[in-house]
Amino acid sequence: MLQIAKKKTERKKLSHQINIVAGDAESIPFEDNTFDAESIAFVIRNCQNYQQGLREAFRVLKPGGRLFILEFSVPEPRPIRFLYGLYFNNLLPIIGRIISKDHNAYRYLPQSVYAFPQPDTFINTMCHVGFQNVARLRLSFGIAGLFEGEKPSL
Repeated sequence: MLQIAKKKTERKKLSHQINIVAGDAESIPFEDNTFDAESIAFVIRNCQNYQQGLREAFRVLKPGGRLFILEFSVPEPRPIRFLYGLYFNNLLPIIGRIISKDHNAYRYLPQSVYAFPQPDTFINTMCHVGFQNVARLRLSFGIAGLFEGEKPSL
């Protein structure tokens, strides 16, 4: 993914503005108060310790900076949750296996989503880390959610 990002920035002549860096979300390789905003998509649930990932996101944000996290979740309406479970647990792994020729492809995905905290718990964790004005926007019947929070200004 980093190679694809590097090629895109080069193709769009943005290499002088965008620096592609490999790093660990639980130990972000930047100084405190570096960024005005951060966005994380479908990563935080894969952290060994997502609370540490949130603490690191908080650390590198400038005061007043905003964090946006896009993540999968289990939909709440019963009919959608039932259909989601059928697709996610049965059909998606078969499709993944056919496309990738890997027997375990996409087996981890449902496991990681079901193991991730419920949205209210995740919001409480964001608040506990220090974020304020924390909110969640439900997307696609709750199959995904956009969480956002702000580092308090000094």
